[in-house]
Amino acid sequence: MMQQAIHPVCSDYADGKDTIAGLSLSTTELPWMNPRVPNGFWDVRQNRLRYFSWLGSRCGFLAAEDWYALRKHHFQRNSGGGLLRNRYRSSVQNAMADFLPDYGWKPWLFGGSPNGYWKVQANRATYLDWLGKQLKISQTTDWYNVTGADFFNHHGGGLLNGEFNGCVQSVLSDYLPEYRWRAWLFRSVPQSFWKHIGNRQEYVFWLGKRLGFRKPGDWFRLTRDHFCQNGGAGLLAGYYNGSIQLAISELSSGLRDAQVSTP
Repeated sequence: MMQQAIHPVCSDYADGKDTIAGLSLSTTELPWMNPRVPNGFWDVRQNRLRYFSWLGSRCGFLAAEDWYALRKHHFQRNSGGGLLRNRYRSSVQNAMADFLPDYGWKPWLFGGSPNGYWKVQANRATYLDWLGKQLKISQTTDWYNVTGADFFNHHGGGLLNGEFNGCVQSVLSDYLPEYRWRAWLFRSVPQSFWKHIGNRQEYVFWLGKRLGFRKPGDWFRLTRDHFCQNGGAGLLAGYYNGSIQLAISELSSGLRDAQVSTP
C-alpha cells in the first residue's frame, strides 16, 4: 500500500541562494524568484521542469509519491503562484500530470478530487479497483465487510457522501451492478430497510434457502441463532422484538406460497 507522504514544510528563501540537485544558485539563475518572470517563460516546458526540481528540493519531495503532499500554498510560498494559476488553472493535479506525465497519478490522493470527478463512472470504478487492492479484497463477498470508515480512511469520503449519500451498498451496486447484493450482509442495512415487508420477506426466504429449507413448514424451525448468524440480528431485535414467532406469524401467508429450490 502506498503511504501518503507527510505534509512537508518548505524552507523560506534566505540569503539570495538556493539549490537544484545540490548546486548553489543565485536569484539570477532562478528567474521565478524575481518579481516577474520573462514573457513566455512558463511556456517552455524545460523551465517548468527546472522549477519543479527546485521546488522538490526545497520541500523534500524525493520519490514520485511524495508529491501527493503538494498543495497550492507550496506554489504560492515559493514563487510559483502565477505558474499554478495561469498554466495549470490552479490545479495541483494538472501540474503533476505535466511534470511526470507517465506516472499513474491518483487524483483522490491529492487531498481532494477535481470538481465533477466522481460523477464519471469510469473514475469511480478506478477508485474502487484501487480501494480493493488497499483492503486486500480477493472475492466479491469480501466487499460486505467494507464500511464507510474504509472510504474516509482511503480518501473516498467525497465519493461516498457526495454521490451515494453515505450508502456503501449503493456505491458497490454502482461498481458491480450485475452482482446480486444482499443488504443484510453489509455491516448495516439502509435506514428504514426493514420497514418494508418485501425486504423482510426476501430475507426470510433467502435465509430458509441458505439453511436448506424446502417446504413452507420448514421455516418454523428457525431459531434466533439462524437470524444472528446470517445478518438478521437487526431485523429480529429491532422489528420483531426478538420474537421468532412474531416473524413467522407476519410472514406465514407468504411462506405458504413460497416455492424455494434447494441451494
